[in-house]
Amino acid sequence: MKNYTNKVILISGSSQGIGHTLGLLYGGMGAKIVLNSRSKEKLELAQETFNKAKIENIAFCGDLSDYQTCLELREFVIEKWGRIDLLINNAAVAIKGDINSSIPNLFFAEQLTNINGSIFPTKVFIEDLKKSKGKILFISSIAGIIGLPEHGIYSASKRAIISYAETLRNELKEFNVFVGVNFPGFTENSTNKTITLPDGKSIVLKGRDGIRKNTSHKSASKIIEQLEKRKFYGYSSRSGKFLHVLYRLFPVFTLN
Repeated sequence: MKNYTNKVILISGSSQGIGHTLGLLYGGMGAKIVLNSRSKEKLELAQETFNKAKIENIAFCGDLSDYQTCLELREFVIEKWGRIDLLINNAAVAIKGDINSSIPNLFFAEQLTNINGSIFPTKVFIEDLKKSKGKILFISSIAGIIGLPEHGIYSASKRAIISYAETLRNELKEFNVFVGVNFPGFTENSTNKTITLPDGKSIVLKGRDGIRKNTSHKSASKIIEQLEKRKFYGYSSRSGKFLHVLYRLFPVFTLN
């Protein structure tokens, strides 16, 4: 197990799910964890878990799709710990529904959280990550590889951050800052995870019955493995990797 003592790791959307598990795993290896959520209640519960596990942490409540909020986040982190070594852009919202039935505002809302919520935190910390020769990881989705029915808006947003990461990888290569994209695949949901419907209403997401799912621990472990090996693309399952390779080499077979 690698020692991450004094390494500062910021994980957006870390009050639940993969982000929460990543924080616990890295914290168990000695890292200092910056927790984030838009929900104060969820963030406080998450911080209780980290405190009980004796993991050094700080918590920042805020919507990172807002640039000013990201500037405040940077000031908060640098003032407290003076550095950042790894930024994991994990926060996202899920919208389910066919494009025709979805109200127009949903397109804007998804773009804000899933695209701007990854671009803005990255932008404010770039100079700090150059200093630490750190790492940036974007959490995409299998839906970012190939557009899924009833997930068109979500798929578009998750594909957008792949292109952003590809550009950033080339721009930061000379500074020895690692940039990567991870495709978690289907992962067990937290009990309070929500999904937005075409009319804009949010409901608690039910379990995905009939679908083979990874545990959040497995998905998080695969992410850590990817970062250790400094691979640009990372997957939590062989099927996800196979689909990505197939789409890139023979797209016609994935579209039928």
